[in-house]
Order: sequence, then C-alpha cells, then structure tokens
Amino acid sequence: PIQHSRTFFFASFEGLGLRQPRTAEDTVPDVNVRRLAKAALRPYLNAFPVPNGPSLGSGAALFQATYSMPASSQAGSLRIDHAFGYGRNAFLRYSYSPSDNATRGGFSSSNSVQYFTSKTQTLTGSYSWLNREESINDVRVNLTRTSSSSRSTLDNFGGAVVPADSTLFPSGYSSAIGSYSLNIQGVGGFSKGQQSWSSQDQLNAVFSQTISQGEHQYKVGFDYRLIMPASRSMPYSASVSFNGIQGDSDSGAFLSGTATNAVVTSSPSGIYSRYQNFAFY
Repeated sequence: PIQHSRTFFFASFEGLGLRQPRTAEDTVPDVNVRRLAKAALRPYLNAFPVPNGPSLGSGAALFQATYSMPASSQAGSLRIDHAFGYGRNAFLRYSYSPSDNATRGGFSSSNSVQYFTSKTQTLTGSYSWLNREESINDVRVNLTRTSSSSRSTLDNFGGAVVPADSTLFPSGYSSAIGSYSLNIQGVGGFSKGQQSWSSQDQLNAVFSQTISQGEHQYKVGFDYRLIMPASRSMPYSASVSFNGIQGDSDSGAFLSGTATNAVVTSSPSGIYSRYQNFAFY
C-alpha cells in the first residue's frame, strides 16, 4: 500500500542471461591463397578467420575454435491501483520487455555475428464505476509499441581482419544504412550491415457496461483498435556469389574476380500502414 485502503502498487522484474558455449569448425581460405590473390581481393579473403587446421584442397583449409553466443531478456512492470470511493476504481500499468540475441557463425563463418534485438512496451489504464447497484461500467485504454531489428557484423575472431566499409560499399553508403553479403561455394561467406527494422504501434480502447436485473445479466460494449505497423528497408543491398576459390572467370571462381551471381537492390526508405478495427456487442 501507498495510502491505506486507497492506493497500492505492484512491481516485478525478471531477467534471463545465457552464455551458450559453441564449437566452430569452418572451411576458410588457406594461407597460400591469401598470399597469391590480387591485392583488390585480399581484404575479402582476410575477412575469414585464419586456418589453424589441415589443408582441405582447392584453396581451402580448416579452422576450429570455441566461443559463446550470449542472449538476454528482461521483463519489468509497474502497476498502480487507486480506489476513489464506493464503486469507483482505477489502475495504471506499464511494462517493458527488451531482449537481445547474438548468433555467431552465420553464413558458415565464425567471425560473422548476427544481432537480433526486440523491445515491447505497454501502457494500460482502466477506470470502472457503478451507476446504480445493478450497473457496472468499465473503460480501458492500452498503448503498445513493439520494435525489432537485425544486423550483421564482422569481428577479429580467429585472426580475421574486418574489411572497411569503403571496400564493401560504394561512395555514400555504409554498413549503417546498407548490407553486403559474400558467399563462396565450398567455403562459406560473411555479411555486414543493417538488414531489417520493423515496429508496430497499437491503440486499443474498450468500453463495457454490465447490467444485472433479477436473474438476468446484460452486457454491451465496443472495442476500437488502431494498428500502425512500419518496416524500413535499407537503401542499398548487395549480394555476391562465387563458385569456389580457384579457377578461371568462366567457372566463376573467386580468384578470377568474376562472380557467378551478383545482385544489387535499392528499396524505399520505409513502408507505413494503418489499420482500424471496430467491434460492437
């Protein structure tokens, strides 16, 4: 209680943290290929971890290591209840739930890390009152916002050298507003940059009236909901694929510098929608 028999509060918090140990076994470009590659191609090869295992042939070697994939989530809420007098009560509740997750080893490369974040916030208010002894009225309003995003990045895990944004992106773009992914068949690949962002706002208003008359009970009301989802795409995205490391341009090998597939896309900055739902009973 905050005020005896009048005002009360309730608070809660939950937290979860995971380390999640993992073992990596990657196929990466060998040391000899890195040394003989053209200067313009070396930053892409050096973006992979340095091999510490035996050669696998065709310009590839083995990399092995251990690592952890941390993840965390929290949930907290605070509620205030207040009694104004006979038959008149109200409450206000706020909750906040963020979560983070890092996944190492995406695109078959241990120094490629994907980060996923999400966040949910809700605010709910309610007021109920008695018109007469047989009539109960209740109004509730809820605001909810949910957002999530994902991005890929590279680090120096296993002796890798992270290529500069100027190597992967054209002038005027960077990993903050674009994404780049590379895939070499038989070896793996990596990705760097923002990949997705979305959110949804919701307004919900509900009213109900319950009337009791003798042995019968009647209930009427309405439910209004406004939903506003939004998603944002990156203005620049590139995906390049090669058929193995060694070979000529006809085979699409990486050392030739000619890709088997290259896709560059540009999307609108964002899509914003609006939906309204009405319900009566």
